[in-house]
Parts: sequence; C-alpha cells; structure tokens
Amino acid sequence: MEDTPPVVEDLALGAFRPVKQALGSELDFTAETLPLLDHYLSSLRDAEGAPDDKLVSVVGPCAGAYFGEVARRTLPELTW
Repeated sequence: MEDTPPVVEDLALGAFRPVKQALGSELDFTAETLPLLDHYLSSLRDAEGAPDDKLVSVVGPCAGAYFGEVARRTLPELTW
C-alpha cells in the first residue's frame, strides 16, 4: 500500500484474517468488500444484540483502518 503509514497498513491487514475465518471470503481493498466487513462486524454481537467488547476492541481499529484504506484507494482525487 503506497503512501499508507505502516501502522495503518498493519491495522487494515488485521481485518483480513477474521473475515476470512468467519465468512470464508477475502477482503481486497475494494468498495465491494465493505458489505463483507459489515456482515462480519454484525456477527460480533451476543444473543441480546450487544457487541462483544473484547472482540470489538481488537477488530474495531482494524475495521476502521480497512474502511479508510478502501476510501483512500476508491477516491484517490481527495487529499487525505
């Protein structure tokens, strides 16, 4: 990922494994994979619909970095 700070790159790539393990689908930094990430994040809720705080604390930053990287790649004309 060119021009991506290493910490953001590491976080964004951290979203790949849990999505692949849970859904059997791979992320690829395209906007079309955002629904996969959304579906995975929705699955982190317990029976009452509350998020699993431990998982969210780990996966949340990865999901945010992935979303940001998808936006950066999809909208290159914007100055980030």
